[in-house]
Amino acid sequence: MIPEALSGWTLEVLRDLLARAIFEDRRLEFKEMLPHGRDRDGRRRLRGTIAAFANTEGGFVVIGVRDDRALPAEDRLAGCPAADEVPRDFGMLASGCTPPVPWTPLNPPLILPDGRLVHVFLVPRSGRRPHGLEEDGRWWFPMRTDRGNDAMRHEDLCAQFSDRRRRNSALVRLRAELARVRDFAERQNRECFHRSPGHIPPSYHLERYRTNRIEVAVDAMYDEIGARQDLLQLHLLELLEAADAADLVSQQMAAMIRNYGSLKEAHVAGHANLLQPYAFRVLNAATRALEQLPMPEP
Repeated sequence: MIPEALSGWTLEVLRDLLARAIFEDRRLEFKEMLPHGRDRDGRRRLRGTIAAFANTEGGFVVIGVRDDRALPAEDRLAGCPAADEVPRDFGMLASGCTPPVPWTPLNPPLILPDGRLVHVFLVPRSGRRPHGLEEDGRWWFPMRTDRGNDAMRHEDLCAQFSDRRRRNSALVRLRAELARVRDFAERQNRECFHRSPGHIPPSYHLERYRTNRIEVAVDAMYDEIGARQDLLQLHLLELLEAADAADLVSQQMAAMIRNYGSLKEAHVAGHANLLQPYAFRVLNAATRALEQLPMPEP
């Protein structure tokens, strides 16, 4: 079976795929080498494959394998010279799409017994799809099928542009909510450290993080966050957990104020000591999440 993730690619897995004469399909493309700079047709076809993977379900491009199933499996492992700048050149092809296509290399690449390298590149289903190519003054938007790369139908292209606008709007909302939560956490954290005796800041008991709008925006962007960006997902989960805990502490203090009218300084200080670690966790997680999120399109 074709691996689901880059980490699943090993030389043994690749040999097994070749021994079973696995076909190129919707998620797999073999190339003996990257097309050189003068091979315009070869570079155009590979750029189309990169865009097609990004526009459809994602896939793997394996460089260093002869696409000839008549050959024995071992003879198909051509490899690339170790000195070749294959990742750099692959990245230039991906950047030639509009917008540029994201990709990730297997690092390190697979090393053959003779020292040559097989490079595996993951092209994920893109959050900025559809990706187009301008060729000879005309635009086309490829999609991946069992037959290879085909041009999108008009209705599919319209649906992808509509979905792209929806995802971009969700990204704008998510960044705005993360910035709001980050700013509140920064103020709450500061007020936990610098508070005048006898004063109870509103951030202790009246204000809340209210992260429900973050959860809604994350749901709208599941393809880009939940499925692939593990680090971003961890930051968001940390933020939601810490914000909920901080809101619970604030609710408890609000209830005490309603019941007793005022609180002793020791109670307020104790509340600040409970609240501050959560505020710091929210501040850190929101800052890291904003760093991981892409910027929205204009």
